Amino acid sequence: MISRRSVLKLIVGLALLPAFLSASKQEASKLWAAISVSDPLFEEGWTKELMIHFTLVNDGTTTIDPKVGTWKLVVNGEELADSGFIFGNGIRDTRWEVLPAGDRLRFTYALEQYFKKPGIYRVSWKGDGFETLPIEFRVMPNKKN
Repeated sequence: MISRRSVLKLIVGLALLPAFLSASKQEASKLWAAISVSDPLFEEGWTKELMIHFTLVNDGTTTIDPKVGTWKLVVNGEELADSGFIFGNGIRDTRWEVLPAGDRLRFTYALEQYFKKPGIYRVSWKGDGFETLPIEFRVMPNKKN
C-alpha cells in the first residue's frame, strides 16, 4: 500500500519537475553580454568617433542560437526603432546563428547618427536570454554654436 507521505512526495516532485527542467535548460544556454563606448565624452559635431563595442559570450554547455533578430538597443529607456537594421547588417560568420559553448561574438558599430544632439545618453543592449547593464556617455554642445 502506498502511504500518504509517498503520494505527497510524488505530487511535490512532479510539481517541481518543470522548474528543474527549466533551470537545467537556462544553464545550458547561459549568455553573458556587455557593451562599452569608445569615449565617455563627445562634442556636438564631433561624434564620428563614437563607436559602441558589443560582446556576447556563451557560458553554457551547449551550442545556442544567439537569436540576433531579438536584439534591441535601448537608449534612455526607449528601444531604438532601428535596432533590427543595426544588428541585421555587417560581416558575419556562422557564430551569429550557431554560437558554440565557450565561444563569443565581438563586434563594433559606428552609431554617431543616433547621438548627434547634446545630452546624456544611457544605452543598453538586450536580446532573448540577456540584457546588459547600461553604459553612459555625454555629447556636449559645440562651443562655437
